[in-house]
Amino acid sequence: MFTSSHGSNYFRVGSGLARSSTDEDASVDATAEAKRRVREAQRAMTQKTIEEIQDRQEGAEYVPWLETMGWPTYLEGLDRQGLMALVKAPDAEEEPLVAIIWDAMDEMLQHSQQTVNKHAGYYLRMEVVRSEAKQTKYRPLQPYLHPDAAKDYRRPWKQIVALFVRMRGRENEGPKYQFATMEQRYFGEVIKQARRIRHRRIRREGRDSPSGNSSHGSSSSSGLSRATTDTSQSRSSSASDQTTSIRLRGLKLACLRFCLTLLGRRCRGHEYELPMLCAMAVLAVKAQGWHSAHEYPPIMSQIIKMARFMIIQMAFQQVDPDYEYAAEEEPDLLALVTKMVDQCMIRGSRGAMQWVFDRRAYGMKIQFTSTVAGDVDWVGDQIRYKKIEFNMPQLRSMVHGLVFETYRALEKVMYVSEAEFPPIPWYDLRDDPTREGIGHSFVQDERNPWPVDGQTWLNDRLLDRRILQQRGEMISPAKCQEWYRLVDRFHGLLATLVQWVWGQNARGPEFLSMCGWSSGEGQGHNLFIAGGFGGRVPQGSQVELVTRYHKGYNISGDIK
Repeated sequence: MFTSSHGSNYFRVGSGLARSSTDEDASVDATAEAKRRVREAQRAMTQKTIEEIQDRQEGAEYVPWLETMGWPTYLEGLDRQGLMALVKAPDAEEEPLVAIIWDAMDEMLQHSQQTVNKHAGYYLRMEVVRSEAKQTKYRPLQPYLHPDAAKDYRRPWKQIVALFVRMRGRENEGPKYQFATMEQRYFGEVIKQARRIRHRRIRREGRDSPSGNSSHGSSSSSGLSRATTDTSQSRSSSASDQTTSIRLRGLKLACLRFCLTLLGRRCRGHEYELPMLCAMAVLAVKAQGWHSAHEYPPIMSQIIKMARFMIIQMAFQQVDPDYEYAAEEEPDLLALVTKMVDQCMIRGSRGAMQWVFDRRAYGMKIQFTSTVAGDVDWVGDQIRYKKIEFNMPQLRSMVHGLVFETYRALEKVMYVSEAEFPPIPWYDLRDDPTREGIGHSFVQDERNPWPVDGQTWLNDRLLDRRILQQRGEMISPAKCQEWYRLVDRFHGLLATLVQWVWGQNARGPEFLSMCGWSSGEGQGHNLFIAGGFGGRVPQGSQVELVTRYHKGYNISGDIK
């Protein structure tokens, strides 16, 4: 079977069966046995293909992305699940040392981001984004604003260091790499610092355990209590100092030095002689297959961004914040950043980042020039999204139900029934989009005939004892918290409803750019009352929402 292609195999199906009437049953059994063995061989080969990484065989399908990245060749013969286990988040009970380093990496990267956000000026952030020796950028490095985004961006670097920690003493079981002298030195410092923390924790747990103080009586117990309190206060004070200080110390500093040493190593032959790229190859492994050109470039972007944070952090590490420099001796942070960028962050440095820049550009080119598998399919009025199916009448029914639910949520927020709603004069509303005073919106336009005073009406209802007695309620802190939860729910329903009924759905940053009134920070309001279509509806009957187009803003700075 399959004598000339991948998966070829020979197996025995029979040995010269005699042809006679008494051997008919034996012939049938031999045929069934042969079919069974073929099926078993096929299942075994399929399972081996899934579990074990194999290099591309001659005559196999040519995949330019994998050929360019070189992952199948480098990781050939290794178990996929084993490789994925090398970069998973550690369990503190099973892998205490890995967990300590994982947490230290997270804190170091977070601290580096805060340093960029609070202390790095325009010129430092402009210099660190260079990817060419002679290059002029027009957008400086931007720190992340949302904690969840920053957390996701820190993960690849934590996985890279965790892989090296887990591979200690197991060099023959995983990807092949070899540290240079400086890499080995700083990696050893990481392990040394992590072990110190581990030993301190073990000693502290021993002192805090009941068996450690049972034989010393009450005075010993009180002494231990005081010692424990003093230790915890010392730790909290140290943590506070670490938060306010620019410089890192201990394990976090060791992690920073090790990561930058990985970036600074130059390639002398094959790219996979660089440990950094060896670890990045493992990040590309999936349970079945590899991260595609649509999935892996974002991982490389995360690594690049965090590397730039670490470079600025290392520049600040080399400056003593407590020393008062003379004017002519003041350290040149920009020169320090320029030196590190030239050494490891530009094309031509022959380091890991040059490979990352080039491969990311190639992956993005594939994204822009190839189609992506579609998730949405239309069959008549039936819409299919992955495993979800619905038709247009069901969609319209859902939107009407959402309108009803939003209306009921508003009734609860305003403490009114449907009959008690103040009438809104939609056909008489006016707005002046050119006014940009702080807090201005169409609500403050003096031409609009509001039936009630919007500044005090809702407060009066919430504080009206008669209304509260009718509802059997009274004012309390718990009731106030419940009311704020109702407001949040109403806002969520209203935002969902707007996304469904205003046309093409907007991205998150675009949707959140809407502002109902002018702020004092340079942004005018973009929610207006506009005229109807073609004059068929009186002036002031249409709510108009104008969002900013944010795609690519962090790179180009262009808001549309």
